[in-house]
Amino acid sequence: MPLRLALLGCSQAPRWARRLQRLDTVAVTAVADDDATAAESAADQLGAVARADSWESLLGDSADVWDAVLVSADRRDAVEAASGALAAGKHTLLERSPLDAVAIESLTDAARAATARLMVGGGLRYAASLQAVHQSVASRQIGQPGLLRAHRWLPTADAEPGVSLQGGQLLEEIDVALWLFGQLPTHVLASGAATPETGGAFVQIHLGFPDQGMALLDYDVLTQGAGYFSLSLIGSQGAAYADDHHNTQLLFRGGAPAGLTTAGGGCGRLGQLQEFATAISQQRDPDSTAQQAGSAVNVHRAARASLDAGQAFQWTGQAYESCG
Repeated sequence: MPLRLALLGCSQAPRWARRLQRLDTVAVTAVADDDATAAESAADQLGAVARADSWESLLGDSADVWDAVLVSADRRDAVEAASGALAAGKHTLLERSPLDAVAIESLTDAARAATARLMVGGGLRYAASLQAVHQSVASRQIGQPGLLRAHRWLPTADAEPGVSLQGGQLLEEIDVALWLFGQLPTHVLASGAATPETGGAFVQIHLGFPDQGMALLDYDVLTQGAGYFSLSLIGSQGAAYADDHHNTQLLFRGGAPAGLTTAGGGCGRLGQLQEFATAISQQRDPDSTAQQAGSAVNVHRAARASLDAGQAFQWTGQAYESCG
């Protein structure tokens, strides 16, 4: 029997509708959104039998038609809603957002006290290509991870003025780095520069891991295209590569790069939802936990502080502190 899922926050309903067509282990039976028109449209697209205008109504009036909830990260009440769902015994998947330490602690406590499962995270680590990279690490096929290089080109529309990580940029890439290395970095250093030709900025984060491993994570802006991501991992006995090209051509013509896309992706979030449903059916915790999300948030916070201070930050065993 498919997992009966409620969708809280309907802004991404069209994308979820396309993905759910490929997943027979999940069925959306309820939707909720403050915008009644959005909820009505999502219900039609997803075949939901119940609709609500808030998470409180979803838990109250429609609780008997769903067993798990997908909480959209763009909701201001996402953490409160996730905690409420867990308290009601509902399995909860909260899409990754730049959560603060208080929110992570709240979610962790809620999950610990609940009989339901909690999954926190984005879809990047569940892309098929990155799952293959992780498998090559877990099986020791490429030996000890040594150098991870990940590059994210942002669409012009997503570019933010100034050199900043305040919008949560590279948070999912940090999560992937911690996942592949299996440990926290001992050192964090971030730097950046404005790129006037694209109206954005280039930012790079350096993570230094024990045993001399390192990760270089950066982002820049495309003059054209919908975005582009690539990752390479060099180990002591081999290397692995992944990207989300999806028939995208990355073009360099003497100026800023452009990514021209002919087909869309979305396999990462599909894989994330599949892992959520599988973990529930197997009565185990999902792979992406609140604790892991908290670790990624802590490293991201150190990267933001490093970018602002122009100094490296070092792990002391309790927190990241400036090396200056």
